[in-house]
Amino acid sequence: QVFWRSEGISFPVRIRLVRHGRWVVGSAIEKDLVAAFFGLQQVFKPEVFWDVGANFGYFSWLLLGKNPDLRVILFEPEPDNANLIRKTLARAKCKEVTLIEAAVSNTEGSFEFASDFVGGFTGTLETETQTFLEAHYQVPKKVILVEAVSLDHMCATTKAPPDLIKMDTEGSHMKFLAGSMKLLAEKQPIVVLDYLPDDRGELFDLLKSLGYILVSPESDEPEAVVKSEHVLALPAAVKPTLPELFAAIRSFSGH
Repeated sequence: QVFWRSEGISFPVRIRLVRHGRWVVGSAIEKDLVAAFFGLQQVFKPEVFWDVGANFGYFSWLLLGKNPDLRVILFEPEPDNANLIRKTLARAKCKEVTLIEAAVSNTEGSFEFASDFVGGFTGTLETETQTFLEAHYQVPKKVILVEAVSLDHMCATTKAPPDLIKMDTEGSHMKFLAGSMKLLAEKQPIVVLDYLPDDRGELFDLLKSLGYILVSPESDEPEAVVKSEHVLALPAAVKPTLPELFAAIRSFSGH
């Protein structure tokens, strides 16, 4: 483990250098996502950010770098990742940042979780399916018990619901949505999703039924959303601001 300083983050961040190397070198995918988050922050000025599947907290730290008053909750069930976040917070002295060491699902309780003890970013509640480590590296599955919460439950117990959510739950998207229906329908936060192609149809249909429009963070071309690994789910009411949003994203990405 090392403390890493990144452009745009105003404090040192605890990482595992090999595990988190793609963030250190700045992969093309991460650069596009960073530009999307900065564009969303510039145009919509969110006050509360919920980072679901936070890993070591990268996107939370980036947004806090531009707005130190941002209220942040990081949700992270992987024990080693949560430990990295705690060490960052111990040095950063952020104002209103909370770590919830739990997965996000459709209910609360203790559940089996397939841990990614190698890379730290593909752990999942979907323990019956083949994991990334099994499929690509023939590494046996390691199942641990973790706590889980639903965002609807969290929203009922907090004074400040989110207006921006990042959701990276490695195949548990429908469970996440099932436990967030009231929040999404009533509060309409912007959601940035990392999803699996097999989930696209059901996922997109449900979000549209809740009043969202779906766009790609990489391009404003209509067909781009079905080619991207990520999607921005925006309340239909903000559709007139899309040109301003993509102009902001392009200004940050350099495209």
